[in-house]
Amino acid sequence: MSKSVVQKPKSISSRLKISTYEDGNVLTMEGAKELIGWQELPDDAEEPGQFRDLNKKKIKLTNNSTNRPLRLNLAKRYMSEMLRNKWKLNGETIVFDTDNKCQSGQHRLVGLILAEQTRQTNAEFWKRYGWDGPIGIECVVIHGIDPSPETVDTIDQGQKRSLGDVIYRDETFEKAIDAKLRQKLSNLLAGAARLVWLRCGGKKVSDAPHFPVSEALDFVKFHPGLIDSVSYIHMEEGGGGVDGLKLSKFISPAYAAGLLYLMSTSGTDPDDYRVRGVEALDMSLKPKAQEFWTVFGSGANLDSNHPIYVLKEELHKMSASSAMARDLIVGMTIKAFNAWMDDRTVSSRDIKIELVHDEKGKPKPFESPRLGGLDIEEVEKPVPHEIEVPEPVEVEAETFEIGQQVWVFEERGPQWQGAVKNLYVEDDVPKALIFHPKKKTDVVVDVTRLSAEKWQKQVN
Repeated sequence: MSKSVVQKPKSISSRLKISTYEDGNVLTMEGAKELIGWQELPDDAEEPGQFRDLNKKKIKLTNNSTNRPLRLNLAKRYMSEMLRNKWKLNGETIVFDTDNKCQSGQHRLVGLILAEQTRQTNAEFWKRYGWDGPIGIECVVIHGIDPSPETVDTIDQGQKRSLGDVIYRDETFEKAIDAKLRQKLSNLLAGAARLVWLRCGGKKVSDAPHFPVSEALDFVKFHPGLIDSVSYIHMEEGGGGVDGLKLSKFISPAYAAGLLYLMSTSGTDPDDYRVRGVEALDMSLKPKAQEFWTVFGSGANLDSNHPIYVLKEELHKMSASSAMARDLIVGMTIKAFNAWMDDRTVSSRDIKIELVHDEKGKPKPFESPRLGGLDIEEVEKPVPHEIEVPEPVEVEAETFEIGQQVWVFEERGPQWQGAVKNLYVEDDVPKALIFHPKKKTDVVVDVTRLSAEKWQKQVN
Protein backbone atom coordinates (compact mmCIF):
# COMPACT_ATOMS: atom_id res chain seq x y z
CA MET A 1 0.00 0.00 0.00
CA SER A 2 1.65 3.22 -1.15
CA LYS A 3 1.75 6.33 0.97
CA SER A 4 0.14 9.49 -0.37
CA VAL A 5 2.60 12.25 -1.24
CA VAL A 6 1.97 15.75 0.14
CA GLN A 7 3.79 18.46 -1.73
CA LYS A 8 5.38 21.18 0.34
CA PRO A 9 3.88 24.56 -0.60
CA LYS A 10 6.11 27.29 -1.96
CA SER A 11 7.49 29.71 0.62
CA ILE A 12 5.71 33.00 1.13
CA SER A 13 8.70 34.94 -0.16
CA SER A 14 8.60 33.04 -3.45
CA ARG A 15 4.85 33.58 -3.89
CA LEU A 16 4.53 37.22 -2.84
CA LYS A 17 6.35 40.43 -3.65
CA ILE A 18 6.58 42.74 -0.64
CA SER A 19 7.35 46.46 -1.11
CA THR A 20 7.90 48.85 1.78
CA TYR A 21 7.48 52.61 1.60
CA GLU A 22 9.34 54.29 4.44
CA ASP A 23 11.77 57.06 5.42
CA GLY A 24 12.69 58.96 2.26
CA ASN A 25 10.68 56.61 0.04
CA VAL A 26 7.13 57.13 1.33
CA LEU A 27 4.13 56.52 -0.91
CA THR A 28 2.90 59.75 -2.50
CA MET A 29 0.00 60.65 -4.78
CA GLU A 30 1.85 59.67 -7.96
CA GLY A 31 2.74 56.23 -6.61
CA ALA A 32 -0.82 55.71 -5.34
CA LYS A 33 -2.23 56.62 -8.77
CA GLU A 34 0.05 54.09 -10.45
CA LEU A 35 -0.86 51.33 -7.99
CA ILE A 36 -4.62 51.81 -8.20
CA GLY A 37 -4.73 52.54 -11.95
CA TRP A 38 -6.03 56.12 -11.63
CA GLN A 39 -7.45 57.13 -15.01
CA GLU A 40 -9.09 60.44 -15.90
CA LEU A 41 -12.11 60.05 -18.19
CA PRO A 42 -13.75 62.48 -20.61
CA ASP A 43 -16.50 64.48 -18.96
CA ASP A 44 -19.19 62.73 -21.04
CA ALA A 45 -17.92 59.22 -20.20
CA GLU A 46 -20.20 56.70 -18.52
CA GLU A 47 -18.12 53.92 -16.95
CA PRO A 48 -19.10 51.48 -14.17
CA GLY A 49 -17.68 52.57 -10.81
CA GLN A 50 -16.61 56.03 -11.98
CA PHE A 51 -16.59 58.97 -9.58
CA ARG A 52 -15.44 62.58 -9.46
CA ASP A 53 -12.30 63.61 -7.59
CA LEU A 54 -11.81 66.91 -5.77
CA ASN A 55 -10.83 68.56 -9.06
CA LYS A 56 -14.23 67.57 -10.49
CA LYS A 57 -12.59 65.13 -12.93
CA LYS A 58 -14.31 61.84 -13.74
CA ILE A 59 -12.11 59.00 -12.50
CA LYS A 60 -11.93 55.27 -13.14
CA LEU A 61 -9.70 52.91 -11.13
CA THR A 62 -8.47 50.39 -13.68
CA ASN A 63 -6.71 48.16 -11.11
CA ASN A 64 -9.74 47.93 -8.83
CA SER A 65 -12.34 46.13 -10.93
CA THR A 66 -12.66 43.02 -8.73
CA ASN A 67 -12.71 44.81 -5.36
CA ARG A 68 -15.80 45.74 -3.34
CA PRO A 69 -17.46 49.05 -4.36
CA LEU A 70 -15.50 52.19 -3.52
CA ARG A 71 -17.10 54.22 -0.72
CA LEU A 72 -15.91 57.73 -1.40
CA ASN A 73 -16.95 58.98 2.06
CA LEU A 74 -14.65 56.40 3.65
CA ALA A 75 -11.78 57.51 1.40
CA LYS A 76 -12.45 61.09 2.52
CA ARG A 77 -12.25 60.02 6.18
CA TYR A 78 -8.80 58.63 5.50
CA MET A 79 -7.97 61.80 3.57
CA SER A 80 -8.78 63.86 6.68
CA GLU A 81 -6.53 61.70 8.87
CA MET A 82 -3.66 62.04 6.40
CA LEU A 83 -4.08 65.80 6.05
CA ARG A 84 -3.93 66.19 9.84
CA ASN A 85 -0.81 64.00 9.91
CA LYS A 86 -2.58 61.42 12.08
CA TRP A 87 -2.11 58.50 9.67
CA LYS A 88 0.42 56.00 11.02
CA LEU A 89 1.99 52.75 9.83
CA ASN A 90 0.25 50.03 11.84
CA GLY A 91 1.27 46.92 9.91
CA GLU A 92 -1.88 46.64 7.81
CA THR A 93 -0.92 45.94 4.20
CA ILE A 94 -2.22 47.11 0.85
CA VAL A 95 -2.88 43.93 -1.13
CA PHE A 96 -2.84 43.14 -4.87
CA ASP A 97 -3.43 39.78 -6.51
CA THR A 98 -1.46 38.07 -9.28
CA ASP A 99 -3.58 39.96 -11.86
CA ASN A 100 -2.44 43.28 -10.32
CA LYS A 101 -5.96 43.98 -9.01
CA CYS A 102 -6.26 45.76 -5.66
CA GLN A 103 -8.07 43.56 -3.13
CA SER A 104 -7.43 45.63 0.03
CA GLY A 105 -6.37 49.25 0.29
CA GLN A 106 -8.45 51.08 -2.32
CA HIS A 107 -9.78 53.56 0.24
CA ARG A 108 -6.29 54.26 1.60
CA LEU A 109 -4.88 54.86 -1.86
CA VAL A 110 -7.75 57.09 -2.98
CA GLY A 111 -7.65 58.90 0.38
CA LEU A 112 -3.96 59.69 -0.17
CA ILE A 113 -4.67 61.05 -3.66
CA LEU A 114 -7.53 63.22 -2.39
CA ALA A 115 -5.39 64.45 0.51
CA GLU A 116 -2.67 65.67 -1.85
CA GLN A 117 -5.26 67.29 -4.11
CA THR A 118 -6.57 69.15 -1.04
CA ARG A 119 -3.07 70.18 0.07
CA GLN A 120 -2.31 71.61 -3.35
CA THR A 121 -5.29 73.96 -3.15
CA ASN A 122 -3.76 75.70 -0.08
CA ALA A 123 -0.20 74.49 0.49
CA GLU A 124 0.57 77.29 2.96
CA PHE A 125 -2.32 76.30 5.26
CA TRP A 126 -1.31 72.64 5.49
CA LYS A 127 2.24 73.53 6.55
CA ARG A 128 0.88 73.93 10.08
CA TYR A 129 0.26 70.16 10.06
CA GLY A 130 3.83 69.43 9.01
CA TRP A 131 3.36 69.20 5.25
CA ASP A 132 6.08 71.33 3.66
CA GLY A 133 5.76 69.28 0.47
CA PRO A 134 3.66 66.49 -1.03
CA ILE A 135 1.78 64.29 1.43
CA GLY A 136 3.27 60.82 1.82
CA ILE A 137 2.52 57.80 3.99
CA GLU A 138 4.56 54.86 5.19
CA CYS A 139 2.98 51.57 4.12
CA VAL A 140 3.60 47.99 3.07
CA VAL A 141 2.31 46.76 -0.30
CA ILE A 142 1.97 43.08 -1.18
CA HIS A 143 1.58 41.76 -4.72
CA GLY A 144 0.75 38.19 -5.68
CA ILE A 145 -2.10 36.76 -3.63
CA ASP A 146 -4.42 34.21 -5.20
CA PRO A 147 -7.28 36.10 -6.96
CA SER A 148 -9.78 33.28 -6.36
CA PRO A 149 -12.90 34.04 -4.25
CA GLU A 150 -11.78 31.42 -1.72
CA THR A 151 -8.82 33.68 -0.88
CA VAL A 152 -10.11 37.20 -1.57
CA ASP A 153 -13.32 36.73 0.41
CA THR A 154 -11.28 36.14 3.59
CA ILE A 155 -9.88 39.71 3.51
CA ASP A 156 -11.10 42.38 5.98
CA GLN A 157 -13.22 39.97 7.99
CA GLY A 158 -11.90 41.03 11.40
CA GLN A 159 -13.98 42.81 14.06
CA LYS A 160 -13.65 46.58 13.77
CA ARG A 161 -12.36 48.28 16.89
CA SER A 162 -14.88 50.58 18.54
CA LEU A 163 -13.88 53.84 20.19
CA GLY A 164 -14.56 52.12 23.50
CA ASP A 165 -12.05 49.40 22.56
CA VAL A 166 -9.43 52.04 21.75
CA ILE A 167 -10.02 53.91 25.05
CA TYR A 168 -9.80 50.60 26.93
CA ARG A 169 -6.45 49.75 25.34
CA ASP A 170 -5.24 53.33 25.86
CA GLU A 171 -5.55 52.77 29.63
CA THR A 172 -7.56 55.93 30.23
CA PHE A 173 -8.98 54.19 33.29
CA GLU A 174 -6.65 52.49 35.76
CA LYS A 175 -5.45 49.10 34.60
CA ALA A 176 -5.83 47.80 38.15
CA ILE A 177 -9.63 47.91 38.12
CA ASP A 178 -11.72 44.93 37.05
CA ALA A 179 -11.51 44.33 33.26
CA LYS A 180 -15.31 44.29 32.82
CA LEU A 181 -15.69 47.55 34.72
CA ARG A 182 -12.85 49.11 32.75
CA GLN A 183 -14.54 48.13 29.48
CA LYS A 184 -17.86 49.50 30.71
CA LEU A 185 -16.33 52.83 31.70
CA SER A 186 -14.45 53.00 28.40
CA ASN A 187 -17.68 52.53 26.45
CA LEU A 188 -19.44 55.14 28.59
CA LEU A 189 -16.62 57.61 27.93
CA ALA A 190 -16.77 56.91 24.19
CA GLY A 191 -20.51 57.70 24.09
CA ALA A 192 -20.20 60.75 26.35
CA ALA A 193 -17.29 62.19 24.36
CA ARG A 194 -19.17 61.80 21.09
CA LEU A 195 -22.24 63.60 22.47
CA VAL A 196 -20.19 66.50 23.84
CA TRP A 197 -18.18 66.71 20.58
CA LEU A 198 -21.43 66.91 18.60
CA ARG A 199 -22.94 69.59 20.82
CA CYS A 200 -19.71 71.65 20.82
CA GLY A 201 -20.01 71.76 17.03
CA GLY A 202 -23.65 72.83 17.06
CA LYS A 203 -24.72 69.38 15.84
CA LYS A 204 -27.35 66.87 16.95
CA VAL A 205 -27.21 63.09 17.27
CA SER A 206 -29.29 62.72 14.11
CA ASP A 207 -26.71 64.70 12.10
CA ALA A 208 -24.45 61.64 12.55
CA PRO A 209 -21.06 63.04 11.46
CA HIS A 210 -18.08 60.70 11.64
CA PHE A 211 -15.98 61.00 14.83
CA PRO A 212 -12.40 59.98 13.86
CA VAL A 213 -10.66 57.94 16.56
CA SER A 214 -7.60 60.20 16.55
CA GLU A 215 -9.82 63.26 17.05
CA ALA A 216 -11.80 61.46 19.76
CA LEU A 217 -8.66 60.65 21.75
CA ASP A 218 -7.45 64.26 21.44
CA PHE A 219 -10.89 65.50 22.51
CA VAL A 220 -10.86 63.37 25.68
CA LYS A 221 -7.31 64.49 26.42
CA PHE A 222 -8.33 68.16 26.16
CA HIS A 223 -11.47 67.56 28.27
CA PRO A 224 -10.35 65.41 31.25
CA GLY A 225 -13.51 66.48 33.06
CA LEU A 226 -15.33 63.96 30.86
CA ILE A 227 -13.61 61.15 32.77
CA ASP A 228 -14.82 62.58 36.10
CA SER A 229 -18.34 62.88 34.67
CA VAL A 230 -18.33 59.23 33.57
CA SER A 231 -17.12 58.10 37.00
CA TYR A 232 -19.79 60.18 38.76
CA ILE A 233 -22.62 58.87 36.58
CA HIS A 234 -21.41 55.29 37.03
CA MET A 235 -21.53 55.82 40.81
CA GLU A 236 -25.04 57.31 40.65
CA GLU A 237 -26.24 54.40 38.48
CA GLY A 238 -25.73 52.14 41.49
CA GLY A 239 -24.83 48.95 39.64
CA GLY A 240 -27.10 46.42 38.00
CA GLY A 241 -28.78 44.88 41.04
CA VAL A 242 -32.20 45.50 42.57
CA ASP A 243 -31.10 48.88 43.91
CA GLY A 244 -29.22 49.81 40.73
CA LEU A 245 -30.05 51.00 37.21
CA LYS A 246 -31.21 54.29 38.70
CA LEU A 247 -30.39 56.21 35.53
CA SER A 248 -30.40 53.68 32.69
CA LYS A 249 -34.09 52.93 33.27
CA PHE A 250 -34.68 56.36 31.78
CA ILE A 251 -31.60 57.52 29.85
CA SER A 252 -28.32 56.14 28.52
CA PRO A 253 -25.61 56.58 31.19
CA ALA A 254 -23.24 57.68 28.40
CA TYR A 255 -25.64 60.50 27.50
CA ALA A 256 -26.11 61.33 31.18
CA ALA A 257 -22.32 61.63 31.56
CA GLY A 258 -22.03 63.81 28.46
CA LEU A 259 -24.87 66.04 29.65
CA LEU A 260 -23.33 66.25 33.13
CA TYR A 261 -20.15 67.63 31.58
CA LEU A 262 -22.06 70.09 29.40
CA MET A 263 -24.10 71.21 32.42
CA SER A 264 -20.92 71.61 34.48
CA THR A 265 -19.31 73.82 31.81
CA SER A 266 -22.44 75.77 30.87
CA GLY A 267 -21.08 78.90 32.59
CA THR A 268 -18.22 79.08 30.07
CA ASP A 269 -18.02 82.12 27.81
CA PRO A 270 -18.31 80.61 24.28
CA ASP A 271 -16.31 83.41 22.66
CA ASP A 272 -13.50 83.09 25.20
CA TYR A 273 -13.53 79.31 24.72
CA ARG A 274 -13.10 79.71 20.95
CA VAL A 275 -9.99 81.82 21.57
CA ARG A 276 -8.32 80.11 24.55
CA GLY A 277 -9.76 76.60 24.32
CA VAL A 278 -9.90 74.48 27.48
CA GLU A 279 -8.13 77.17 29.51
CA ALA A 280 -11.36 79.17 29.31
CA LEU A 281 -13.56 76.42 30.78
CA ASP A 282 -15.75 77.54 33.67
CA MET A 283 -16.58 74.52 35.87
CA SER A 284 -18.35 76.53 38.58
CA LEU A 285 -21.70 74.81 37.91
CA LYS A 286 -20.28 71.31 38.40
CA PRO A 287 -21.76 70.92 41.94
CA LYS A 288 -25.23 71.89 40.69
CA ALA A 289 -24.92 69.58 37.69
CA GLN A 290 -23.93 66.69 39.94
CA GLU A 291 -26.81 67.47 42.29
CA PHE A 292 -29.24 67.33 39.36
CA TRP A 293 -28.19 63.77 38.51
CA THR A 294 -28.14 62.72 42.16
CA VAL A 295 -31.74 63.87 42.57
CA PHE A 296 -32.61 62.24 39.23
CA GLY A 297 -31.18 58.93 40.46
CA SER A 298 -32.90 58.98 43.84
CA GLY A 299 -36.21 60.43 42.66
CA ALA A 300 -37.24 60.83 46.29
CA ASN A 301 -39.78 63.37 47.58
CA LEU A 302 -40.44 65.04 44.24
CA ASP A 303 -43.74 66.78 43.57
CA SER A 304 -45.60 65.89 40.38
CA ASN A 305 -44.72 69.28 38.86
CA HIS A 306 -41.02 69.11 39.79
CA PRO A 307 -38.89 69.30 36.58
CA ILE A 308 -36.99 66.09 37.34
CA TYR A 309 -40.17 64.18 38.19
CA VAL A 310 -41.86 65.32 34.97
CA LEU A 311 -38.70 64.52 32.97
CA LYS A 312 -38.55 60.96 34.30
CA GLU A 313 -42.24 60.45 33.57
CA GLU A 314 -41.70 61.53 29.96
CA LEU A 315 -38.47 59.57 29.48
CA HIS A 316 -40.19 56.45 30.80
CA LYS A 317 -42.60 56.63 27.83
CA MET A 318 -39.82 56.94 25.25
CA SER A 319 -37.63 54.57 23.29
CA ALA A 320 -34.12 55.60 22.23
CA SER A 321 -34.27 53.37 19.16
CA SER A 322 -33.68 56.18 16.65
CA ALA A 323 -31.29 59.12 16.38
CA MET A 324 -34.19 61.58 16.41
CA ALA A 325 -35.56 59.99 19.59
CA ARG A 326 -32.16 60.44 21.22
CA ASP A 327 -32.19 64.10 20.21
CA LEU A 328 -35.59 64.44 21.90
CA ILE A 329 -34.26 62.79 25.07
CA VAL A 330 -31.29 65.16 25.18
CA GLY A 331 -33.51 68.18 24.51
CA MET A 332 -36.04 67.29 27.20
CA THR A 333 -33.26 66.72 29.76
CA ILE A 334 -31.81 70.15 29.00
CA LYS A 335 -35.25 71.77 29.34
CA ALA A 336 -35.72 70.07 32.71
CA PHE A 337 -32.26 71.13 33.93
CA ASN A 338 -32.85 74.75 32.94
CA ALA A 339 -36.22 74.76 34.73
CA TRP A 340 -34.65 73.12 37.80
CA MET A 341 -31.88 75.73 37.87
CA ASP A 342 -34.56 78.47 37.71
CA ASP A 343 -36.56 76.74 40.47
CA ARG A 344 -39.61 76.56 38.20
CA THR A 345 -42.46 74.05 38.28
CA VAL A 346 -43.38 72.49 34.93
CA SER A 347 -45.89 70.32 33.14
CA SER A 348 -45.18 67.69 30.51
CA ARG A 349 -45.95 70.29 27.84
CA ASP A 350 -43.07 72.43 29.13
CA ILE A 351 -40.63 69.51 28.84
CA LYS A 352 -41.64 68.01 25.50
CA ILE A 353 -39.89 69.02 22.28
CA GLU A 354 -42.04 70.63 19.60
CA LEU A 355 -42.13 68.69 16.32
CA VAL A 356 -42.79 69.84 12.77
CA HIS A 357 -43.22 67.84 9.58
CA ASP A 358 -41.33 68.12 6.34
CA GLU A 359 -42.85 68.00 2.85
CA LYS A 360 -43.09 64.21 3.08
CA GLY A 361 -44.85 64.27 6.41
CA LYS A 362 -41.78 63.07 8.31
CA PRO A 363 -41.57 64.52 11.85
CA LYS A 364 -38.47 66.40 13.02
CA PRO A 365 -37.66 68.53 16.07
CA PHE A 366 -38.46 72.20 15.60
CA GLU A 367 -36.45 73.20 18.65
CA SER A 368 -33.05 72.08 19.91
CA PRO A 369 -32.61 73.37 23.49
CA ARG A 370 -29.04 74.27 24.41
CA LEU A 371 -27.26 74.76 27.72
CA GLY A 372 -24.90 77.50 26.62
CA GLY A 373 -21.19 77.37 27.30
CA LEU A 374 -19.75 74.58 25.15
CA ASP A 375 -23.25 73.57 24.08
CA ILE A 376 -23.61 76.08 21.25
CA GLU A 377 -26.58 76.89 19.05
CA GLU A 378 -27.24 74.96 15.87
CA VAL A 379 -25.91 76.48 12.68
CA GLU A 380 -29.32 76.10 11.05
CA LYS A 381 -32.70 75.66 12.67
CA PRO A 382 -35.39 73.56 11.00
CA VAL A 383 -38.27 75.50 9.50
CA PRO A 384 -41.85 74.21 9.71
CA HIS A 385 -43.03 72.95 6.35
CA GLU A 386 -46.29 74.50 5.27
CA ILE A 387 -48.26 72.92 2.44
CA GLU A 388 -50.34 75.49 0.63
CA VAL A 389 -53.71 74.06 -0.34
CA PRO A 390 -56.24 76.54 -1.75
CA GLU A 391 -59.05 74.01 -1.49
CA PRO A 392 -59.48 70.24 -0.99
CA VAL A 393 -58.36 68.07 -3.90
CA GLU A 394 -61.09 66.33 -5.81
CA VAL A 395 -60.45 62.80 -7.04
CA GLU A 396 -62.53 60.45 -9.06
CA ALA A 397 -63.47 58.13 -6.19
CA GLU A 398 -64.22 60.43 -3.28
CA THR A 399 -63.60 63.97 -2.01
CA PHE A 400 -62.21 64.51 1.48
CA GLU A 401 -62.01 67.50 3.77
CA ILE A 402 -59.38 68.60 6.26
CA GLY A 403 -60.31 67.30 9.71
CA GLN A 404 -62.34 64.39 8.36
CA GLN A 405 -61.86 60.91 9.87
CA VAL A 406 -60.91 58.48 7.08
CA TRP A 407 -59.83 54.86 6.69
CA VAL A 408 -56.38 54.18 5.18
CA PHE A 409 -55.84 51.04 3.14
CA GLU A 410 -52.27 49.65 3.34
CA GLU A 411 -50.82 47.21 0.82
CA ARG A 412 -49.27 45.42 3.79
CA GLY A 413 -50.85 45.50 7.20
CA PRO A 414 -54.34 46.30 8.51
CA GLN A 415 -56.47 49.29 7.64
CA TRP A 416 -56.37 52.10 10.15
CA GLN A 417 -58.35 55.24 10.79
CA GLY A 418 -56.99 58.76 11.20
CA ALA A 419 -57.78 62.44 10.70
CA VAL A 420 -56.96 64.34 7.49
CA LYS A 421 -54.53 67.14 8.35
CA ASN A 422 -53.80 68.37 4.84
CA LEU A 423 -54.43 67.70 1.14
CA TYR A 424 -52.10 68.59 -1.71
CA VAL A 425 -50.76 67.46 -5.08
CA GLU A 426 -47.23 66.14 -5.60
CA ASP A 427 -46.05 65.18 -9.11
CA ASP A 428 -49.66 65.30 -10.27
CA VAL A 429 -50.64 62.74 -7.61
CA PRO A 430 -53.21 63.76 -4.96
CA LYS A 431 -51.72 63.24 -1.48
CA ALA A 432 -53.10 63.42 2.03
CA LEU A 433 -51.39 64.02 5.36
CA ILE A 434 -53.08 61.72 7.90
CA PHE A 435 -52.44 61.57 11.65
CA HIS A 436 -51.74 57.97 12.70
CA PRO A 437 -53.21 57.58 16.22
CA LYS A 438 -51.05 54.59 17.21
CA LYS A 439 -47.75 55.83 15.80
CA LYS A 440 -48.51 59.34 17.12
CA THR A 441 -47.19 60.91 13.94
CA ASP A 442 -48.35 62.14 10.53
CA VAL A 443 -48.20 59.86 7.49
CA VAL A 444 -48.36 60.80 3.80
CA VAL A 445 -50.55 58.52 1.63
CA ASP A 446 -52.07 58.64 -1.85
CA VAL A 447 -55.66 59.86 -1.75
CA THR A 448 -56.62 56.74 -3.72
CA ARG A 449 -55.92 54.74 -0.55
CA LEU A 450 -58.52 56.60 1.50
CA SER A 451 -62.15 55.82 2.18
CA ALA A 452 -64.81 57.38 4.39
CA GLU A 453 -65.81 53.86 5.45
CA LYS A 454 -63.86 50.71 6.20
CA TRP A 455 -63.62 48.62 3.06
CA GLN A 456 -61.87 45.59 1.55
CA LYS A 457 -61.27 46.55 -2.06
CA GLN A 458 -57.80 46.12 -3.56
CA VAL A 459 -55.87 49.17 -4.66
CA ASN A 460 -53.52 48.91 -7.60
